[in-house]
Amino acid sequence: MRSAEVSSCLAGSQATPAGHASTLMVVALLFMAVSFLSGCSPASRDDARTVVLWHSYTGRERTALEEVVRKFNSTNGDGIRVELLSVGFSNLPDKLVNSIPRGQGPDLFIFAHDRLGDWVDKKLLMPIDYWTTPELLDTFVPSKTVTAFIKNGRLYALPMTAKTLVLYYRTLPDGRNPGVEIASLRSRGHWNMSSFLKIARQYTGKCLWNSDLRCYGLGIQVSSYHFAPFLHGFSGTFMDSQCHPTIVSHSSMEAARFFRDMVWSGSGRAVVPPELSYSLMAEMFNTGELATVISGPWFMGSIKPGIHYGMVRLPAMAGHSARPFLTIEGLYMSSRARRPNAAFKVMRYLVSKQSSLVRAVDGGQPPVVHGVIRYVKNSSMARHTLTLRKAMEDAIPIPSCPQASVIWPPYTKALTAIAGRGASVRQALEEARWEIGKYLGACLSR
Repeated sequence: MRSAEVSSCLAGSQATPAGHASTLMVVALLFMAVSFLSGCSPASRDDARTVVLWHSYTGRERTALEEVVRKFNSTNGDGIRVELLSVGFSNLPDKLVNSIPRGQGPDLFIFAHDRLGDWVDKKLLMPIDYWTTPELLDTFVPSKTVTAFIKNGRLYALPMTAKTLVLYYRTLPDGRNPGVEIASLRSRGHWNMSSFLKIARQYTGKCLWNSDLRCYGLGIQVSSYHFAPFLHGFSGTFMDSQCHPTIVSHSSMEAARFFRDMVWSGSGRAVVPPELSYSLMAEMFNTGELATVISGPWFMGSIKPGIHYGMVRLPAMAGHSARPFLTIEGLYMSSRARRPNAAFKVMRYLVSKQSSLVRAVDGGQPPVVHGVIRYVKNSSMARHTLTLRKAMEDAIPIPSCPQASVIWPPYTKALTAIAGRGASVRQALEEARWEIGKYLGACLSR
């Protein structure tokens, strides 16, 4: 089945998996494609000087973006003004699909790479390779932050940041800090999930600093995204190289059993609070009822000032790297952008070293620009962003073929049954496979 056919069938379709070619090779392909164009920039729709940008940032990330936009609005000499509009993360994709074709959407917007294929097929995006240069694209590292936004030989976004999961730890109210034990394990080459769970169990039980409370060693959400490091650590996959789902396998069942023992309160070995939501996880980490948390850079915005915390890359699993998913956030141009030339000037500014530095230091966004990465290495203010940047090296870009969007809800449903109620691993995964097959079969029948 062709990817385009699946994409037209699935409402939440996503992009073709990003390649791992070097940035230089990608640039060459892009300019070969551009050589067939007329050489004219896309026509402006009117002379409006305002560029409207939609985003879903909150907390420190939003504050940093607003700071960068204020700087642009006050210093650019072309009279261009950026107007920001905050849209809820879960609502943004649908709003784009509904508003852009009617000419009521933004000129630019920020979102992850996993919807690229669907948006290209729906003609919501304008290719930006007319304006890009090899020098610009070579500033981004690693190369997969650029290749993630290429479809059919065309470039559709510039990378703003890349996000993945890490392990947070904190100093507890009684003065203990699991970071000390973690550092010792890492220095001796013993940083693996088994040794980490021993630490987590030490912090699970009545809180030593308040016997009326129960403390836990780890906070983690139950979802496909958060399960990915465990699945990959057991050499499993969500789908094969042809994007065919691989839901029930020896590796997936091993990983799910491990996850169940760690999370399900009835296992006798759980180190995670039951029915843990994101907001509760953040609250318990702030109070000290959670010693560690597995989350992404967005979690920093939920940590209260004054709490001493740190972060490390995830421990190895079953002799393999626990490779989390990588989410690459890009700045896209709408196919209905009113002044594309002005819009690209804004894009260029927002991904510049100057902007990236502000977003890294003030917003906590892991930088993907060479010069900023060098600065961060020497900046105590942004020490955490370097850890997050290193965590990208092993991370796997989220599968972005159209079939992927069908997998996540049933898989998360299965994990919720397994880790939340202690359901049979095989039965839950078989039910997920059946549900996924039903959805994909409906597309094939069309």
